[in-house]
Amino acid sequence: MTAAAGERWCVRAPTGRFLWEHLDEESVVYDTRSGQTHLLNALAVEAMLRLQAGDFSLRALAGELATLCETPANDAFRADLVALLRQLSDLGLVERVDGEH
Repeated sequence: MTAAAGERWCVRAPTGRFLWEHLDEESVVYDTRSGQTHLLNALAVEAMLRLQAGDFSLRALAGELATLCETPANDAFRADLVALLRQLSDLGLVERVDGEH
């Protein structure tokens, strides 16, 4: 399935659902709802933190994260971001606003 630049992603979680431990280049997040612990890279952490603050379109999220990574927000970056968001969605950490995966 091809991702549309306008599709929106979010984290629908009450305050305190995620417990974070930040390490050097990775972070551990414990999901109090599922009881699962996940090791996330820096890009996944930054994506989740932004999505906890509010819904983002794929284009807007890619723009912010690409700027942070000092890389262009081109098609390849957006494709990598979609793959990351789908992985996070499979773990129950993020979701598409329209409820699709």
